[in-house]
Amino acid sequence: MLKALQLIFEPSTAWASIIQAKRSIWQIAFLYLIPTILIVCALESWGLHSLGNLPSMTGFVERAAQPVEPATIIRYQTVQVILMVACVFLLSLLLRVLMRTLHCKATYTEVFTAVTYSFAPVFLMIAVNGLPAINPWLCTGIGAILAAKVLYVGLVRVIKPEPTSALGIYLTASFLIFAFVGLCQFVALQVLENRLFRTIGS
Repeated sequence: MLKALQLIFEPSTAWASIIQAKRSIWQIAFLYLIPTILIVCALESWGLHSLGNLPSMTGFVERAAQPVEPATIIRYQTVQVILMVACVFLLSLLLRVLMRTLHCKATYTEVFTAVTYSFAPVFLMIAVNGLPAINPWLCTGIGAILAAKVLYVGLVRVIKPEPTSALGIYLTASFLIFAFVGLCQFVALQVLENRLFRTIGS
């Protein structure tokens, strides 16, 4: 979470330390990506269990928060962890394919590094989702916007695309971030509100 704040408010310093570390894909996945997702999901789960949830796809409902059953929380967080990890790997793959068509020589490791750390604000907003008074879609939107902002610096520092293709890569990557994060949020909320997979583990 500290890395997320640093990437938002001090992106140059944060990306410099990330580049200097020179971690492999699996080091990033097992030392940063998965532990971070597990931590923020645990914080969100605590909020859902202790403070309750307002069951609404749009939020801002005029009623008291309802307690969430542990089985529902487990299903919800299991789906959310799988979706977020898959989202980072798949988005990195799609961007790598796009960059190859634009003759960008960035490796998959470099693309994965830029995408993974750019998702830090999204992960941060997952923890905030545990507060019942906050609209989950508002958190998702803020997280996606900040992720696109962080990615801008990451593209320049890590991937270093040609100036002629940099804008196209950035706009496409930003669009995909919004699409992927929105889809993950939609599916996760379906599980949380027992519209999907409700028979599993019940």
